[in-house]
Parts: sequence; structure tokens; C-alpha cells
Amino acid sequence: MRKLPPLARTLQRPPKKLEASIELHELTKRLLQCAGAEDVASEMLGALMAYHHADFGDVQILGENGADLEVVAQRGFDPAKLSKIKEFARNAQSPHSLALKHKGSVLSEDTRSEPVHLAPYPGTLAEAGVLAVQTTPLVRADGTVAGVISTYFRKPHRFSASIMQVTALYAQQGAHLLNRMPTVSPERAAIDDRRQHDEAGEHHSLQAGEYAPLYRKIAQFGQLDAEEIPVLRDMIRETRNFEADTEFGREGESSDDCLIVLEGWGCKYKDLEDGTRQIIHFPILGDFVGVHARLFKAADHSFATITACKLGVFSAERLQEVIQSYPRLGQAILWSAARDKAIMVEHLVNIGRRNAHQRIAHFLLEICSRMDFAGLGKDGHYRCPLTQDHLADALGLTSIHVNRVLRQLRERELVSLERGTLHIKDFYRLSELAEFDPDYLDQSV
Repeated sequence: MRKLPPLARTLQRPPKKLEASIELHELTKRLLQCAGAEDVASEMLGALMAYHHADFGDVQILGENGADLEVVAQRGFDPAKLSKIKEFARNAQSPHSLALKHKGSVLSEDTRSEPVHLAPYPGTLAEAGVLAVQTTPLVRADGTVAGVISTYFRKPHRFSASIMQVTALYAQQGAHLLNRMPTVSPERAAIDDRRQHDEAGEHHSLQAGEYAPLYRKIAQFGQLDAEEIPVLRDMIRETRNFEADTEFGREGESSDDCLIVLEGWGCKYKDLEDGTRQIIHFPILGDFVGVHARLFKAADHSFATITACKLGVFSAERLQEVIQSYPRLGQAILWSAARDKAIMVEHLVNIGRRNAHQRIAHFLLEICSRMDFAGLGKDGHYRCPLTQDHLADALGLTSIHVNRVLRQLRERELVSLERGTLHIKDFYRLSELAEFDPDYLDQSV
């Protein structure tokens, strides 16, 4: 049996290879679209089993007593074999118990070679059809352990250091999301149902209603408390609908309104004296508009819709009240505005230091990453209304140049943007071309 370094040490050494970073990105991006803890656990398990090419898997969460593990997701085990796995996990020398204690991954790459004193551990696994297992703890941001995620194999299996590093980082992302989500265990849900009913109803109304993008945005920052839910819901005083290609919020104008995109696409831009414009950002579902501008007397850019849009409106005065009375909600909104600034900084690097192929590749990867989080795409396909003119105005290129580069990228089977559909055909090769590192998007705080 091998015990890997504790998670805290693993996190100090993030993946250095582009391939490992992309693997982690691919594993993580679908977690961000999950609506609840059970969905997160199931999605985590399916993705990790595919990544490890595992035959079986489970996610086990510590119960309220902080000692007993409860299976909240499993794949591949019939009831009899699952019973054996539960029995196995309770063994003090099992990878599950050791991973919880050690706060690091524990590997048994061939259970037949384990020391005799661990019996009946190898025999129990053999009865479940397992000859190798890895268990990784789900360690929260505060260092406490939520549970473990395990993958199992019918044959002996070797784990590379890079795969286990990505696994540990992925488990940390999942633990963070599980900690924010309501309801992990069906048993616990039954006990807490009455106490949580009203709160769950409030959460559901935000998750499923027209303000769902606002809920998703704030949930990036942290799980909402019961008292914060109605504050968030009531913060938007009205919604406004705009047709496509509608210009408002002109540069130099003053307004007390802050906005969030509830439907559609828009763009922030600056007009130039020769009649051209420089697009500096494309707000999409869940993005705030005009929050940082409220710190100044007048807006430093203009805003226009690209498609028909619905925008939620709240006042700068209300934002100030929320910051004072509910600092965490205020911080989440300001964090979002700061992230948009980070995106604009990356655009400056894009225009100033990358060639045309890298600019377009990097920008399209950024857009698809943001759409993944907003739930606007699936399996590399995205509805994207941006035209070659939009890309030209954003990337400092001519429309003709954009057309030529897109054609070349399409011929290389990397990406296509045609008739309102963005299709990432080869994420790895496109990322390698663009030298794309998604950390600046900071979508999983």
C-alpha cells in the first residue's frame, strides 16, 4: 500500500505540465453546472472513473458523528458487492480509513500483495471483484475532511504521479462544491427535511427562476446562509428587456443602476474618433455590468446588447447597503467585478503579445470556458452569436484576417465558429497553440 503526500502539500505543487492543467480543467468544468450535492458526487465519480479507466467507484461522506462513512454515489457494484465495500471501508487499515486520517491519497495497486496482518481486507475486496483501489480524501478549504472518493479495478493497477496529482486537486474542487451544496446523504436529508424545507424552497426558487444566473454567480463565492437568500432575491428591484443591438450606458454618462445579465449577450466597448470601436468584454449569462463604474462619476465605457437581453437592475445605494449589512454578498459581487477586470487584463496581453492565431484561439477557449460555467454549452458545442466583426473589434484584427485565421483553424480541425455555433474540436491542441491557462478566470473560488 502506498500513501501519497497530504493534500496541503499537493496543492503547493500545482500541475506544471499543460496536459495536466487541461486534464484538471476538463474534469472540473462540468462540476460547476451541478445543481446539488448528490449531482456533484455523481458527476465527480463518473468523471474520475473515466479518467482512471476504473471498473467501479464510490463517494463516501462522513456522517454527522464525524466517524461513519455513508455511500452517496456508486457505480458498478451490485447490492451484495456494495455491502462488501462498506464492510471493507470500516476496516481501520483500509485505504478509506487511512486516507481520512492521513489527508492524502492511499493506493493499493495489488491487494494480493498486502501484508497478512491486514486480512481479511484483501479477501473482502476479492469477494467484491476488486484487486486494486485508490482512495482520495475530500478535503475542504478549512482543512477538514468531508469524505473520500475511491476507484476500484478488477486487475492490479499502477497510478502515475501526475494522474494522482490531478486526482487530488480534483477532489479538493469537489470537496469545496460539496461543502456549498445542500443535501449529501438521503438518510440525513430525511432527518433534516422539515428543518430545511423553507430554506430549500428559497434555494430552489433562485436556482430555477429568472434570477438563477444571479444565484449561480454568488454561489461561486460561497454557500448562501438562510438569511442571505431573501436578501439576494430581493436585491434586484426590476428586470428590463432589450432588443438586439441596443446601445445604452454610454461612456461618460452617469447612472445609479447596476445590472446583471439574466438572458442574452452584450458587449462593453470604447468608441474611437475614426468611428471604429474596441470591444473590451463580452458579458454573458450571470455577468454583472456597471458595478465597478459606480465607483466613478461617469462610466468609462459603453454597453450594447448583441442579442435580445433581459437584465436585472439593482441600485448602487442598495449594493452599498448589502455590503454593509451582508459583507459576504457584497464581497461576492465585487469579486465578480474584479474577475471581469482580470479578463480585460488578459485581453490586453492577447492583443499586445500574441499572434493572430494565438489571439483567436485563446479568446475562443476563454469564451467556451465561461459558457461551460454558465451552462450554455455541452460536449464542446456552444451557441455563440459572436460574428467575425465582433472578434475583429475585440482582438485588434480586421474581419478579413479573422476570417482567414478561423478557416485555417477549422482546416486543422481545432475549432470552428460557423452559423452561430462554436465547436471546440481539439481542446488540448488548441490550448497548446494559445498557451491557454484558465486560472485567470477564477471560476471556482
